[in-house]
Amino acid sequence: MTSRSQTPNTLSIPNHTRWMALGGILLAFALRLHRLGAESLWYDETVSVFLARQSIPELIAHTARDIHPPGYYLLLHAWGWLAQPSLTNGLEFLYAWPSLFWGMLLLPLLFVLGRRFFTPRVALTALWLTAFNPYHIWYSQEVRMYTLGAGLGLLCLWGATEWWQVEGGKWQVEGGKWQVARHDPPIHNSPFTIHHSLLLYILAAAAGLYTLYYFAFLLIALNLLVFWHISRNPRSPISVPQSLLPWFFANVAVLVLWSPWLPTFWRQMTDPPVPPWRGALDMGIVVQESLAALLVGQSPPLGRLWPWAALALLLLIFGLTLRNKTGLGILFTFVFLPLLLIVGVSLTFTPLYHIRYFFTYAAAGTLLFAFVIDRTVGHSRWLHAISLAGILFLSSWSLNEFWANPLYRADDHRAAVAELAANWRPGDAVLVNAGWAYTALAVYWPSSPSTSGSQPADDPQRVRLHDYTNIKGGASADSNDETPLLLLGGSVDGPDSLGWGLTESDFYPISAAQTAAALETVTASHLRVWHYRLYDTVSDPTGLVREWLSAHTTQRLDLPYPGRDYLRVQLFETPAVASPENCPQTAEKAATFGSGLILRGAIYSPAPHPGSTLYATLCWEFPRNMAAENLRTSLRMYKLTDGEPLLIAQKDEAPFSNMATRSNHRTALALPLPSNITPGNYRVEILVYDATTGDPLPLDDLRAIVGQRWPLAESLEVR
Repeated sequence: MTSRSQTPNTLSIPNHTRWMALGGILLAFALRLHRLGAESLWYDETVSVFLARQSIPELIAHTARDIHPPGYYLLLHAWGWLAQPSLTNGLEFLYAWPSLFWGMLLLPLLFVLGRRFFTPRVALTALWLTAFNPYHIWYSQEVRMYTLGAGLGLLCLWGATEWWQVEGGKWQVEGGKWQVARHDPPIHNSPFTIHHSLLLYILAAAAGLYTLYYFAFLLIALNLLVFWHISRNPRSPISVPQSLLPWFFANVAVLVLWSPWLPTFWRQMTDPPVPPWRGALDMGIVVQESLAALLVGQSPPLGRLWPWAALALLLLIFGLTLRNKTGLGILFTFVFLPLLLIVGVSLTFTPLYHIRYFFTYAAAGTLLFAFVIDRTVGHSRWLHAISLAGILFLSSWSLNEFWANPLYRADDHRAAVAELAANWRPGDAVLVNAGWAYTALAVYWPSSPSTSGSQPADDPQRVRLHDYTNIKGGASADSNDETPLLLLGGSVDGPDSLGWGLTESDFYPISAAQTAAALETVTASHLRVWHYRLYDTVSDPTGLVREWLSAHTTQRLDLPYPGRDYLRVQLFETPAVASPENCPQTAEKAATFGSGLILRGAIYSPAPHPGSTLYATLCWEFPRNMAAENLRTSLRMYKLTDGEPLLIAQKDEAPFSNMATRSNHRTALALPLPSNITPGNYRVEILVYDATTGDPLPLDDLRAIVGQRWPLAESLEVR
């Protein structure tokens, strides 16, 4: 009888294979580092970062109200504590490293499994296919849990196959009786081997369930594989139930480890707290996406799925005609049975399928293609190299699409939030529609000194739209509150079960009447409303919010941002902006610029601090027929010295370009202060000039400063 240590699958690896494996791993690392963190995080990734920044109790409580377990977020929390990513310190790059680490770990895991199921050459081929595979690289660069789930899945497969090889190979007939086989080294004297394999399975399976609920489908497939292998073993003198007892207790241990979260899982699955964002299942899309992803990921060359799905299907069908059914059958079951289970649930109960969830199982797909290539070309090294090069070329083509094609670009939340924060002014309201997308603003709002040495405003305060009136009491339109207000929209006419009725949940229903009433209160209390539009077709399918704003406000900006989910940032002025009573008027600050442009009054931030932004709200009166669109304001801060005043900060703006035909106009200007200025008293001045000539408008007032500058504050304290 051949001992386990002498089976062909565990022969020592030739030196050239070791070097080629090392080269493949290094190349894989380089490819995964390429453009890592080059783009903004998209919405799901901002959820990951937002949760990772919470305290552990808050993190766990938040995930209990969401749809994913807390395992990955806890890992990211620990990594964030260690690496300290921030907007100025590699936020996107550093937070992607846990995904990169597990994406890299997939390569040696697949290599080991390839040796176990097939040969070292198949294992090496699979490693190189994985190194270039766009599906693998996509999720190795995404701040989500998918490479972690895939890695834990392969560890479960490794532990299970180790256990059933030991269990299935430890019996033989000697002297007409079943006895424990004698091995070198002796298996029956090595309980650590059995314990180690089951312990590996227990820990990886429990961690997988805490990482992604879809991991349960993988465990179902794996348990069916174990049962099938044990039941077909003709050499065991004991019954199948007896043989499966260790495996049964291993699964009990997994359940015990997962039991603290089991009630939460059951509630989330039977009564989802989130809006139904997936539509009816299209089996044609499922088949094409899943098969094509194995070869070209989610960025197919030529923008078409079916050619690559057809090629993948042909390779897989050909593989089924080859020998070595055991290893091939295990992998086919591991990769495709969980997908079939997801599709079955989606067709009979609720839509669950998404191509990103398939990666948890599909990571092993490169082993299937490696085996097909190996058996197809036989012993011809040249044919093997040509076949491998062909698939690697296809992967490279797809990778170029992934990195260069705007179609696959993540939504640019970083630029959108930076633009919003820079143009936000005290008293503005920011309506986030859908409300749960606030994580993008929470992650990207510049709440610490930026590289330019200034921060636009404080951390935003989040308030549900339908709670606004009760909480804020209808803030006055001329409020100078410098804390940004995020109004979180709900699901218009959504089911009452959303968020389980918890006030702290990100998801909640709001009726159409409540929405309209809340918007009326908001526009009566704020001069400007920013509309952060993302997934609002899910939360507001009839477009109630969009239509209401269009009918009751004046749109001033509409900024589309590149990305897969069509992010837009819009600015609306409310009717209150033209009301004279909402404009500060102070006689001591009144001045006339040029031929009749009158500054009626101004208010500004009290006692700003270094690195913050000084906000100044000014009230203007315009003469008729004045070409206001050509005028620019220059807000400046000077240090008071014994000699000439020293210019500390300056910000020029075009605040009159969107002005309607009215005599009164309110402008809110912002002056970012350097972070290195010293506390003390400073002077704030305003200058108005014609942008076409650069000439300042003259000031006919003895209080005016040389250069036609008007003093808004003679002595402003910076603390």
